[in-house]
Amino acid sequence: MSSILEITGADIQRLVSPQDAVDALTELLCSDFDPSDDLHRASFALPFGSFLIMPSAAGDFAGIKIVTVSPDDPQRMAPRIQASYNLYDAWTLTQIALLDGTELTTLRTPAVSMLAIRPFLASLPATVTVIIFGAGPQGQGHALALRAELATHELVANITFVTRVTSVDDIANLLPKADIVICATTSKKPLFDSSLLKNNVIIVAVGSHDPDAREVDAALCRRAHVIVEDRAAALREAGDIIHSIAEGAITKAQLIPLKQLVLRPESILRDRPVFFKSLGMSWEDLAVASAIYTAHGKALSDSSD
Repeated sequence: MSSILEITGADIQRLVSPQDAVDALTELLCSDFDPSDDLHRASFALPFGSFLIMPSAAGDFAGIKIVTVSPDDPQRMAPRIQASYNLYDAWTLTQIALLDGTELTTLRTPAVSMLAIRPFLASLPATVTVIIFGAGPQGQGHALALRAELATHELVANITFVTRVTSVDDIANLLPKADIVICATTSKKPLFDSSLLKNNVIIVAVGSHDPDAREVDAALCRRAHVIVEDRAAALREAGDIIHSIAEGAITKAQLIPLKQLVLRPESILRDRPVFFKSLGMSWEDLAVASAIYTAHGKALSDSSD
């Protein structure tokens, strides 16, 4: 068996920028690939947590991410979520690389968010007020990606993190000023009253793929353009969407697939809030992992010239 390339978290940070990851996702969605054809995430219960298995295949590559999720417990002295990613040649199914799946996810999730909000950034003020619920890896990753993305539009991000110690009054004072709100928490119930948000706000929720969990209320879905990676996946796993449909705030037909947004961004008017609910899908990991692998090969080629 040929040797398998190992790509560390440090390698990933060096090889691919947040914008590179967004470009890789865009390229795949502009091809004949449709997220509705992606393989489903599978979950398996363990005595002290769970396994998540996320396979996908597109173009020249196939891959599978293996994720472990442990309960929130500071005494464990380990990250709540850990992962590895196996990348394969699509035609021979020979493994060609092993990537740090945790760092891959930290890069991939904000990249998907940036892809979803990129068409709307031109309507924002020069200094963009950003509120991020959650200061963990995904909150920090979104802050990094947002600064980079906004800089390409000659915009500056003024970012405030909301954590468990932030008072209700402080949150109520922050939200009416927000241009972008990122929700990256494990909350089971809405984090805020969406009536506090202005009409042209952009909201992204990435914290859960649990049908019983939600970070935003149904009132937000009622007044917003609601974007999802895939309708069927959202109806299976997105508590924010499932509860809002059950409460009559939105219908399945009103959900806007991400591929539609990428191909026809002009079809969505800036006449109301934009809400993107992200679950994290297997094709996204594959797109970014493939870009990392390709960038690694190019770096080796350049160094040998």
